[in-house]
Amino acid sequence: MEAKGLDGCDGILGLSPKDYGSHSIIVMLKSAGLIDRMLISFSNAFYKSSFKYEFSPDPTSYMVFGGYNESQVVNGADGLFSMDMAPKEMNPTMYWGVNGMGFLYGDKVIMDPEHDPPVLAVIDSGTTLVMVPSKCYEGVMMGIADKVRDDPTVAFICTREEGAKALGACYFNNTRCLDVSRHMEPMKFIFGNVVYELKIDAFLKDVSNDGKVAEAPPGPLEPGQSYDGGCMIELRPQKDKEDDASPTQFLMGNSYLKNFISVYDYDQ
Repeated sequence: MEAKGLDGCDGILGLSPKDYGSHSIIVMLKSAGLIDRMLISFSNAFYKSSFKYEFSPDPTSYMVFGGYNESQVVNGADGLFSMDMAPKEMNPTMYWGVNGMGFLYGDKVIMDPEHDPPVLAVIDSGTTLVMVPSKCYEGVMMGIADKVRDDPTVAFICTREEGAKALGACYFNNTRCLDVSRHMEPMKFIFGNVVYELKIDAFLKDVSNDGKVAEAPPGPLEPGQSYDGGCMIELRPQKDKEDDASPTQFLMGNSYLKNFISVYDYDQ
């Protein structure tokens, strides 16, 4: 393929499922005979400096127009989990969004699919972190706090703006992510008819004291020594507890998507 006429573009590629006719790049690729199926897929790798990189068999990020790499999907095409987009009344702006049915931290049900109403879960490759409804976020952080409160070697800190109702960013101070992941339970996201269970390691990031992504920290230190920097949890709460006008929804960015091959099907 050859790109033409892109002078002055800012590098952002919009891939909304909304039908823009001839202005939709996927439609144009199909019309030009460059792809057979109106699909696009993403494989987003972990940073080489991340402790998670050594557990991931995929060293390279890439996207595929018109298909996906079956070799990276367990059981190939039969291993894909498919679901419909959320109904228009829930998703009027036509995001790549599905029904967010429930959420668990460990065995604790925080959003009950049998009793709580479904909310929009936007699957967004353009977002870095993951944002969850405030009650889901606080349930996770309270679960972690309960697990580590009696461990003097762990400094678990959650921020809160003055006068705010909701928790802010939470992190472990002066420690490696590898050394605290054992304190945390897996999270289960129930989207559509599928339960996605993820170890919380996928949402941990070593950072330096200035908040930047850190190189993988060295091995265990001598007694009495401590690490600079800390371990950040790549979850954030929605503003639904602070602002009644803010939607209660999931926004699933790269911290989530790096754990999967994600396929977006325009034909269906």
